[in-house]
Amino acid sequence: VGSRGKKRKAPGAAEDAGGKPDFLLERERKKSESRAKFLSAFSQSQSQAEKREKGKAGGKSLYAREAEDAETDAMLRRVNPLIRKEELTDQLASTHKIKVKCFRCSQCNTCYERKPLTCIQRGHRVEFTQATKRFWECAGCKKRVSTVGVSYPGVKCSRCGSDAFNKAGMGASKGPAVQLTKVGAKESFQVRGEEHAKFLRSAR
Repeated sequence: VGSRGKKRKAPGAAEDAGGKPDFLLERERKKSESRAKFLSAFSQSQSQAEKREKGKAGGKSLYAREAEDAETDAMLRRVNPLIRKEELTDQLASTHKIKVKCFRCSQCNTCYERKPLTCIQRGHRVEFTQATKRFWECAGCKKRVSTVGVSYPGVKCSRCGSDAFNKAGMGASKGPAVQLTKVGAKESFQVRGEEHAKFLRSAR
């Protein structure tokens, strides 16, 4: 201690401008460097994780689009034949006559779609030609018939005997649209279905 009461500095114990020893400054510097390295590594790890998540999300959306495209293609493969079938049905229903190859007997003055064996056996002259085939529907029982080489059926209906016929399409016309009804609640289901009065009377 000096004459004025002040402590002297120990040799080798240097201090900075703030009065801290060198070993404390070195320790704080190492802590600061370690903290900076940790924060840098954590930031890089978080950035890589975000990139991986984005990649997964992008891949998932790509797979989802591919799945949706495949589902659409499969649906079109199922629907297109039905559409073509419906278009063909409409076309046939609107076709009332067509040109066909047929056999014509000169003696009977009749056209046949198949070779008339009876006419051939009788020695009639049969020639292969072309004629118009028309489609008809019985006005009484709706039975469908066709004629070849004549403009109107010359015979009566084999089912009901009617001689009145209406023009019909080459294909059967569509039936009435099926009326869709809502499905009832399961509580209202019956094991044997709807029971009508006459069957209930017979069961008594």
